[in-house]
Amino acid sequence: MTEQHSRKRIHRTRWVDIAAALLLLFICYFGITSLISFVQYRSLQFGTSQQASMEVTEPAQMLVLRDEHLLRSGVIGEVTPVIAAGERVKDGTVIAHIVSEGGVHTMLTAKYSGVVSYTLDGWEEHAPGEKPTLKELDAIFDELNAEPVADDADDTEEIITSNSGRAKIIDNLRDYQLYLQLPGDADLHLLGSKLSLYLEDGTLIKGSIINKLNGDDCHYLVVKIDSSYDVLLSIREQQVEVVTETVSGIMVPYQAVYLDADGNCGIYYKHNGRLAYALVEVERDLGEYLQVSGIVAGKTIVLNPAKAREGQKVYKK
Repeated sequence: MTEQHSRKRIHRTRWVDIAAALLLLFICYFGITSLISFVQYRSLQFGTSQQASMEVTEPAQMLVLRDEHLLRSGVIGEVTPVIAAGERVKDGTVIAHIVSEGGVHTMLTAKYSGVVSYTLDGWEEHAPGEKPTLKELDAIFDELNAEPVADDADDTEEIITSNSGRAKIIDNLRDYQLYLQLPGDADLHLLGSKLSLYLEDGTLIKGSIINKLNGDDCHYLVVKIDSSYDVLLSIREQQVEVVTETVSGIMVPYQAVYLDADGNCGIYYKHNGRLAYALVEVERDLGEYLQVSGIVAGKTIVLNPAKAREGQKVYKK
């Protein structure tokens, strides 16, 4: 009997051991899969779908034309300012002295009221025109983009002597004009009479379009700008971004949209503690953001969808 009981105990113990081993394996499997799932979740990056309005912009080359009056001294020499650049003066104010090589001092007097500038670039006497022709604008931007040619000393002296221009007065009580050259494929059909653009430093400039011309390779806009934008006093030419349209809708970061093997676009988002997947339609490509339909605003969305899967558990932070 004792031997029989011993055998039963051994048999029972083996089953207990097997059950315990299976339970341990299950716990290990559950723990490992949970850990893997958590690690995978932690590798995900999240953003939010938003109802927003965004501007559509086109790059443009800008030329600033102002009413600028050269001050002619009639001599060549070093300019010694009396009035600092950027200061506004009245007609008749002595703004600088020009000292010739022989030491002769000549006063440089403002013949107009306006802002003093000692920076000359050759565009001072380009009178702003509201109705330039396409040919004229092509020529202006060809000249603007031409490689500079180094003048020898004699040529430089001749230019300075003929202009006697060592300073200028900018009339900042009259509107400035911008000539804008945009790419030929730029979408301009939504532009009205008002225009907004961003300078390289992010400054927003607003004005009125007074002329439009469409060429074979580019478009031109002539824009009137209020002279209160002091930043334009020191700018002649610059690359800018012209606002062509403002669009409203659901916006998501571009990296949130997943393109599957069938060419369909979709977004992973948090739903009831899991990741759900919704097919979306991309309506506008706005650079860093896409305007989409098929998902509502306020959803927490995955920004690296290649690492996501539908039904994946979402952990609370």
